Amino acid sequence: MNYNNDNPKIKLVPFKDQKSAISLYAILSVLRRMRTELGLEAMLEYMDFYQALIEKHNPQFQEAVGKALEFINVGKIYEDAMRKGEKGPGSF
Repeated sequence: MNYNNDNPKIKLVPFKDQKSAISLYAILSVLRRMRTELGLEAMLEYMDFYQALIEKHNPQFQEAVGKALEFINVGKIYEDAMRKGEKGPGSF
């Protein structure tokens, strides 16, 4: 499978490569289905469990991402996404 963004019909916002976009889309799809079928609390427990498991086996991820999060305003990210989302999927 070619993971380069060679297909002009596939828009990979906010990613430059198809592999990252597909991975994130698959994860979000599982979480959406889990939320729908099992509820928000079960979905959040699942997310917390797997994040803790990843951190246990890859502590460098927690440190690196933690440092990056010091410079990220999650409120702004949310507001920007919702504002662009109001204009429809093509606004990204």
